[in-house]
Amino acid sequence: MIIYYTYDYTEDRKESRRLLRLALTGYTGSEAAADELMSSLTTSGTAGKPCVPGFDGFSVSHSGNAWAVLFCCGECGLDIQFPRNARVSEIASRFYADDDAESVRSAGAKSDREKEAAFFRIWTRREALVKAMGISVASDQLPSVGSDHVEVAGREYTIRDIDLPDNPGLYAAVCIGDGENSGSIEQLQFRELKRD
Repeated sequence: MIIYYTYDYTEDRKESRRLLRLALTGYTGSEAAADELMSSLTTSGTAGKPCVPGFDGFSVSHSGNAWAVLFCCGECGLDIQFPRNARVSEIASRFYADDDAESVRSAGAKSDREKEAAFFRIWTRREALVKAMGISVASDQLPSVGSDHVEVAGREYTIRDIDLPDNPGLYAAVCIGDGENSGSIEQLQFRELKRD
């Protein structure tokens, strides 16, 4: 598993496609292969998950100036998120599984900072799971994501919090379907994308 990332993202769709092509070039070792894969880019699942038929799984995420893509040999999801102002208690109560909403409430009893940290940790884990599954984040199928292993509709998933290099304020999580080299999360590699 490899994550390519940059902190020079300009929040532009064309820039995201350019970065994906650059990451694919690094991942495949060939600009021609990257161009061919980009031309085969399509979507799957109910949420329109980007994919390339017959190619490894991948998941793109961005927040502010951060952009990243995870490549894995199977089903995978990645989410990154800078904290932002949000009605965290209201959102957690409405969308999170009961255990996850309680984690946010309990953290809030300690401090606003801990409440925010609990909220965004769960947020990135949920987003990574829904991206791996290719479903909507508003799905009522989602279990608590507080543990590292969850089961949804008879499928098992492994979720881990990760730290992207040189950015301690960024929350991030990866999710892969068990049986898709779940042990490889421990060997996750990071490659920084540099501007041309």
